[in-house]
Amino acid sequence: MRGLPIALAWFGMCAAPALLAQTPGSEPGSRAPAATVTSIRQQRAAVEQLKHAVASKEAGSRAAAAQLQQKDATIAELQRQLQAVKPVPMPATKVR
Repeated sequence: MRGLPIALAWFGMCAAPALLAQTPGSEPGSRAPAATVTSIRQQRAAVEQLKHAVASKEAGSRAAAAQLQQKDATIAELQRQLQAVKPVPMPATKVR
């Protein structure tokens, strides 16, 4: 999950030149470059939204992991307390 923001950034950097190269034969002054620029802007905005979504999910995951660690510590403490109050088993004696 940590590599996802890097992958998204890489995609964004690679997508722009590829999109610009998609208009072969377009003449200066035509609408294709403006459409391409708009498309690039939209994709960059989408990448930014995805980055924010990933960061939010990662923060949620970190918070959940911290809660689980706290619960694990509580369980371990309760188990120690239970062991402390359990009666010590007496050795079996033979009845005569």
